Amino acid sequence: MTLSTSATELASVRQTIHVPVDPARAFDLFTTHLRDWWDSLLSVNPMRAPIADVVLEPRVGGRWYERGTDGSTCDWARVVGRYDLLRAVAPSLVVDVNRALAVAMHGGAPAGLDELDAIPEREVLARYPYALAAYADLHASLGNLAEARAYLDRALAHQGAPAQQALLRRKRAPPG
Repeated sequence: MTLSTSATELASVRQTIHVPVDPARAFDLFTTHLRDWWDSLLSVNPMRAPIADVVLEPRVGGRWYERGTDGSTCDWARVVGRYDLLRAVAPSLVVDVNRALAVAMHGGAPAGLDELDAIPEREVLARYPYALAAYADLHASLGNLAEARAYLDRALAHQGAPAQQALLRRKRAPPG
């Protein structure tokens, strides 16, 4: 297998999968049945134990990790390192935002917020709905609910995809 290091080539890779279910069911399958579709070749488990489970903790600030059959879990510092490598060959706002979330998973929400704040493309970041949603999630995990709602409102204003708008609206709705 050959990996391209051309940012132009990497940027042009696209994958679309049409799933014959409604968005809520697709989200459920994606988040609660990760092990059913997770590619074990993407494992960051340093021991390379077979994957027993892939977990997305169903709470604000919940972790996304894999657990090996030997009880080992993903080391998110390694994930951050992989984003550093990706950023070296294909720097982008998408990589920076995802790296910031990996930093938050490893070092906590304040560290993730610091990483988001350090992204230099402030004007673009202020209109990028996924970055705004990341800010919202991290603020919510710290209990800063008013700030989280403000970020969700901004994300909604810049999100054009109906399924993503619905997800943001659900996050924005008061609990209960």
